[in-house]
Amino acid sequence: MDPQLAHVLSRLTPEIEAALETYFPSQRGALGVCMRYATFSGGRRMRPVLCLLGADFCNVQRKHALPLAAAIEFLHTASLIYDDLPAMDNAVHRRGQPPAHADAGQGVALLAGLSLVSHAFGLLAPYPSLVELASRCVTDMSSGQAIDLHGGDRSPRHYLKTTALFHLALTAAGTAFGAESLKMQALGAFALHFGTAYQLLDDADDEGAAQLAAQSASELALAQDALLAFQGDSAAGHLREFANQVLQSVPAGGRSDH
Repeated sequence: MDPQLAHVLSRLTPEIEAALETYFPSQRGALGVCMRYATFSGGRRMRPVLCLLGADFCNVQRKHALPLAAAIEFLHTASLIYDDLPAMDNAVHRRGQPPAHADAGQGVALLAGLSLVSHAFGLLAPYPSLVELASRCVTDMSSGQAIDLHGGDRSPRHYLKTTALFHLALTAAGTAFGAESLKMQALGAFALHFGTAYQLLDDADDEGAAQLAAQSASELALAQDALLAFQGDSAAGHLREFANQVLQSVPAGGRSDH
């Protein structure tokens, strides 16, 4: 990993964990336990990292971006709760542990996901344009999950679950605080191609791994090209390098544990 990026990430990770604690909803009882279990069960915090790297690219101060990063991780956590349900992916583990519904029961898990989504929108409420963007993101993620339920669709819409949240993460700070349009367009293109590249690898199985890996490499190249106009920008360089590192970390045969 690029030493400069490694230094940036070493600072971002504790800031993200602290923000999640700071902005975590004050919910008690079984519901609160389930929400905490799902949120603090590990994971790489890739989406909040993208949010903060996107904020750096848009010259938004970290203190303003951290609540947005926390909200995005709460949305992501809710999506994982729902993905794992028996009626969806019927997962038996998440990050090496039983999924939320197996630990707390399906009813509590459903309510935990709803509460996390509601709380995330509360954190985004001061920024109406960002609320609108997040609303579209959740709708697109739901559409992507609906496509997953029927299987067989490898069109770009199949990857909505991933690309929509990547787009929200990368553009949240710029949307909230008014970044220049060229940077926002570049982040949007980067999110689309990086998200697709990631999901292609994550979907790979032994039979189709080689073809999907080649398609992922093509998408990664398009993601890198989206930031070419900002070649001398250190924040753009961090985004490109982070995308490389993430894709290299997806295990052979796919199925990253997010």
